[in-house]
Amino acid sequence: MQIIASIAPIFIVILFGVIGGKRGLIPESFQKPANKLAFNFAFPALLINAIGRTHVSDFWQPVQLAITMGAMLFCWLVSWQLSRVFFKNNESTRPTWIQTSVHGNYGFVGLAVILYALGDPGVAASGLLVGVMSILQNAITVITLSYLAGTKAKPLEQVKAIATNPIIIAILIGLTISFLGIDISGVVGRTLKIMGGMGVPLALLIIGAKLGETRIKAPLPMLALPMLMKLFILPALAWGLLSMFGYSGLLLTTAVLIVASPTATLSVVFADQMGGDSDFASTMVSLTTALSALTFSLWLMVLVP
Repeated sequence: MQIIASIAPIFIVILFGVIGGKRGLIPESFQKPANKLAFNFAFPALLINAIGRTHVSDFWQPVQLAITMGAMLFCWLVSWQLSRVFFKNNESTRPTWIQTSVHGNYGFVGLAVILYALGDPGVAASGLLVGVMSILQNAITVITLSYLAGTKAKPLEQVKAIATNPIIIAILIGLTISFLGIDISGVVGRTLKIMGGMGVPLALLIIGAKLGETRIKAPLPMLALPMLMKLFILPALAWGLLSMFGYSGLLLTTAVLIVASPTATLSVVFADQMGGDSDFASTMVSLTTALSALTFSLWLMVLVP
């Protein structure tokens, strides 16, 4: 019960976001700038503060990174093969079906759960993993949509987007501070804590408001397998492989929680811009986010003694 109580406020705030959105308290005119504020300032501050206070050797785990990346790549390839069975000619839904089965909301939902369930040590331990996995899943998404939806990707634009991503930049700054042993416990640290503290509640309210606007526009049987892959199969595979290689405690828990994150809202943007099915992606985001209240609780009960 203590585990559930630690993350319950996250989903209660999301529920308030749903209510606020439906009552016009969180309009679209607020959502976009607030989302930019959280993404460009608040979450980077949270990551810099958490990673910068931790010694780099505590979270530099190349084997953990490789295993977690391998689990995602395997599930992506399995989804690709399974899509051949379910789709014949639907060129827009098939690539979206594949990419939403592995593309997770690490930044807003995954880090929020880790922060409230495991505290700043959990955020620090997951920071590098979030950065690497974010790059990998964006590459997977671009490859899938380019190949199956027939939309030509622009490599230079993708590289620029990754290089200027505030989350990636924040992780690199945090790693540099940690490696050089710079003390950020004073004014800088307190400033980062204040800025980082507004990120999670702001992001959760926005997620809730967007959930309230979503309508299910895809058949539930078609949604079942990618939801199962995203919330159960991928994290279960990562858990099994990491345990096999001797990982436990914080490093195991953070890796599993990261890949257990619900489908990312960015998957809707990719689908819309690269010829995918944005309605299907939007439905996946809503359903996996709602179900993740249950699945995160189950994973925490399994992983945390």
